[in-house]
Amino acid sequence: MKKLVSVWLAYCILIMQSGCTTKRTLSMSEVSIHHTKKTSLVLHTPNSRYQLLDFKFTDDALVGNLEEYSGKNANILHVFTDLNFYYNPYQKIHQSINVPKSNIQKIKYSKFDGIKTFMLIGGLVATLIILGTNSISYNFNWGD
Repeated sequence: MKKLVSVWLAYCILIMQSGCTTKRTLSMSEVSIHHTKKTSLVLHTPNSRYQLLDFKFTDDALVGNLEEYSGKNANILHVFTDLNFYYNPYQKIHQSINVPKSNIQKIKYSKFDGIKTFMLIGGLVATLIILGTNSISYNFNWGD
């Protein structure tokens, strides 16, 4: 049983901490590779975070329409900036913003990873099965 617990803890440390997403830092030249219609952009400012709709990277800036962050998409570009923006959620028209590339501190890309998710769920199910069969064999005297 001690071996099983140590294997489970090693599994938790190696697999579960990474979660179900793959994350990496991008340069400005790599952003266009990951910019698809299914990709959403989250703008992280010093005071809040927002989602940008209809965003695009021009030669000198990031342009898009500011909206409240919802956190629902699987493929996300995280853009960190030192600028502050004010968003009025009651305003009917989206606020268009322009973030100069010089104010973009870093860009991270996170993508849903099906293999990690499968390994996570498979490992949990296998552990539950092993624990269940071991507890049944310890609780009953089969030969007596």
